[in-house]
Amino acid sequence: TVGDASALRTYPICVLVVVRTSQTASNKGVVGKWGASGHRDWTLLHRGGSPNGGKSTANLRNSADSANITAVSTGDVANGAARLLGAVFDPPSGDIDLFIDGTLDGTTSATSSNGASTVSLAIGSYSPNANDVGLTGALAEVVIWNSASDSDRENVEGYLAWKWGLEGNLPSGHPHKNAAP
Repeated sequence: TVGDASALRTYPICVLVVVRTSQTASNKGVVGKWGASGHRDWTLLHRGGSPNGGKSTANLRNSADSANITAVSTGDVANGAARLLGAVFDPPSGDIDLFIDGTLDGTTSATSSNGASTVSLAIGSYSPNANDVGLTGALAEVVIWNSASDSDRENVEGYLAWKWGLEGNLPSGHPHKNAAP
């Protein structure tokens, strides 16, 4: 866990993670701030089991703290393969955008968010308070910053892809497909 900082609960937030999973159960966290009831912010998860086997999800908790706002990937993240997962959280009037290897792969409207949690950031889990929500797999690098800028996200995606040998996974139209930033 990483101690709370105001920047970790001030939107927009962009999260990029290089991960290799071996999930067999659902709702295993990659990174997030999801603490005790009433103190939930945002999470990036990989679901290895049902109901959405192989899918990635990005979640926000709504301002009433009564429901999650969730973007679910359309594509699977295969176990054993290193991937670059990303999410841009831009409430209350923006979207949650979910990226796999630099390709937008899921989105939903984020009309509200509570964003008030002071709990720690969990890396390799979505909650610093639970023992059964941890990622099964490996994290190579996590980068989090306050921006919803496409060019910022693409630059960091390019940097991470080239650093970790994943540049071949970037889509053909990505500005860093053929050269590192």
